[in-house]
This record gives sequence, structure tokens and C-alpha cells, in this order.
Amino acid sequence: ASQGALGSAIGGIGGLFALSDPKVKEDKKKIAETKDGMGIYSYKMKGSPQTQIGLMATEVKRKKPRAVAKGTDGLLRVDYERALG
Repeated sequence: ASQGALGSAIGGIGGLFALSDPKVKEDKKKIAETKDGMGIYSYKMKGSPQTQIGLMATEVKRKKPRAVAKGTDGLLRVDYERALG
């Protein structure tokens, strides 16, 4: 999958920080990589049966720290626009 495809898959999230902390995800499977080597994963948010596709905040933080923020709940969030831009 390309970064453009991932951007399309998550549409509407760009510019906002989306919850992306590995602590709240389960059934994580790496399915691809971005051009700069960040993993693209399929996963389910804990307590949800819906499969989603996205990045892991911990990986994004290593490559693009400005694209990650910690919420007041202590969980990491990713700004997909910055992460993939």
C-alpha cells in the first residue's frame, strides 16, 4: 500500500490527532510500509469488532516526532497529515 492509499483509507483525519497508541489496539498485523519505513497495520481498537488500518504512534514518534502528541489521558495520537506529508 502506498502513503496515498493509506491517506484515502483514513480520509478526513488529516490535520487532526487520531488516537493511535498501541496500548488501545489489538490483533495488530503489519500489512505494508510507508516510503520512509513506518509500518502500516490492520488492527482493532480494544472493545471494537471493526478492523481498521493505520500507523502506530510509537513508530511515527521515532521518525516524525512532531506528528505525535500525548493526550490528557496519557495516550499517543498521530497527526496523519504530518506523519505522511
